Amino acid sequence: MRILFLLLLLVSCSTMNRTKTGYILVLKEGDNVFKTVEEFVKKQEIQGATMFGTGFVKVKFGYFKAEEKKYDEREMPPMELASFTGTIAWEGKEPSIHAHGVVSGEDFMAYGGHILDATVGKGTMEITILDHGQKLKRKEDKQLGAKVLIP
Repeated sequence: MRILFLLLLLVSCSTMNRTKTGYILVLKEGDNVFKTVEEFVKKQEIQGATMFGTGFVKVKFGYFKAEEKKYDEREMPPMELASFTGTIAWEGKEPSIHAHGVVSGEDFMAYGGHILDATVGKGTMEITILDHGQKLKRKEDKQLGAKVLIP
């Protein structure tokens, strides 16, 4: 039973390769970027990292309205992910990902901002995770109304 579970896990998960400074992940169509990275971070016990990548995604951006302390959200159709960057920290016992990105469509117009959610579209998404080897924390800043990194 355990072997069957491990085989199913390998089939459904992304491809991973260990590097000198972290990991390279290749996510497949349908993978939720945040959930996949969070599960990977837990499994590998990554305490703090920086990540960047490219690929093809369906993304939900958020523009933070500081006065209202909330995000104005916009879902984009599937597009090329020209740039993806972010940090991996911990908020309590759960990983906390903060990511920004830029996408472009067939018209070559670029859109970008804070990524609230993303799912891999047709093709793949490649993510490089640079493991800092130390714990990074994130907590709610009540005055700002957002979660902030505490290095």
